[in-house]
Amino acid sequence: MLAARALAYGLSGAGTVVIARFLGPDRVGDVAAATSVVTVMLVLGAFGIDQLYLQGRVDEAATRSHLWRVAGISAALAVGGSLAWPGLPPTARLCGVLIGIAAAGDQLKVLWLCRPQYDLDFATRGRRDLGMRSLSVALSVLAAVVIGTAVSVAAGTLAASLLVLIPALASGATVSDRMETLPRLRDVLRGGLPFAVSGALYTLYFQVDGAILASLSAAHEVGLYRAAYSFVFAAVAIPVAVNGDVMRSRLYRVADRAGSLWSDALPFAGASLGLGIAVAGVMRELATPLTRLLFGSAFLGASSLLAVLALAMIPHYLNSWAGNLLIAAHRIRVVVVVQGSLAALNIAGNLAAIPRYGARGAAWMTVITEGAGSGVYLILVAASRHAIGGRPETGRGSGQKG
Repeated sequence: MLAARALAYGLSGAGTVVIARFLGPDRVGDVAAATSVVTVMLVLGAFGIDQLYLQGRVDEAATRSHLWRVAGISAALAVGGSLAWPGLPPTARLCGVLIGIAAAGDQLKVLWLCRPQYDLDFATRGRRDLGMRSLSVALSVLAAVVIGTAVSVAAGTLAASLLVLIPALASGATVSDRMETLPRLRDVLRGGLPFAVSGALYTLYFQVDGAILASLSAAHEVGLYRAAYSFVFAAVAIPVAVNGDVMRSRLYRVADRAGSLWSDALPFAGASLGLGIAVAGVMRELATPLTRLLFGSAFLGASSLLAVLALAMIPHYLNSWAGNLLIAAHRIRVVVVVQGSLAALNIAGNLAAIPRYGARGAAWMTVITEGAGSGVYLILVAASRHAIGGRPETGRGSGQKG
């Protein structure tokens, strides 16, 4: 799964480079602004239903029917948000509508992706992730090369999402013959809300800076920031896979065995630290040559942003490990409070820094937020050894995505 995830993000990065070269900073800025807005609007994802399924708290029939409702809610939120978001140019709004519908369709693939993960068949999960990403990149790049507009790239994303629905629905992810009643849906959403809020806060602070930048800065600067952040998106996929998918899925199975959580999680801590140091070093030392080589001279201004963002990688990798360990130890309330505080810090900092420093201010706020998070999370891990020892507290079953 890790190999497939790395390849998927490598393809995504290559696609971003090709699209950037054919579109230029301004039109890339329209796509980036639309993507950020849609991500913020759909920050609750599948409302935690995926995590309830992975824990065995919701069966497949209920999961299928609820995900159809979630897809409808997501489409309405994404389209409405793209049309109403302040400061977006018309092209970015249209891109947001297309990308939003694609993202809503992705909710119908959640069960298709989670079923092998539930069985700890990470290789199959990885192959499906890779297939989805490869098709999306291929159609978006084709649109950029042949048509060369921001709207065509967004349309390619939508086409890929719709095409992947064919195998997803054919595999059994269809509407259940017996649709669940609305009260039952509310019960499920209430149970999944801690997962959704935690994942939302994680995503929010990685995307809201781009959305704020889109409202307060020119498309050219948004395009440069997106180019720099494309390396960050690839880098953070590694701890999501290592700690969020593999480690947490395994820890769910040993959560009630005294001492098992800590002994099983400790090797992932060393791996996270080592990977974080390596990734940060590569990003910082090779920021300028990587930007020039991949994006071209038009995006060279992104290299200084990348050098700053590289500093956030080491604390981010540690935060990913600590946060997922606390979730497996049923400390979701604490994790959500920390994430909410960090998200508030990041938003407030971006609102203060972007008008004065532009994209560079947004990059430094990412570093500051991650650094603050590391201090808090490591203190919480040290103070939570009783729970990490495998004896769950009240509130068991909650978690985050990411």
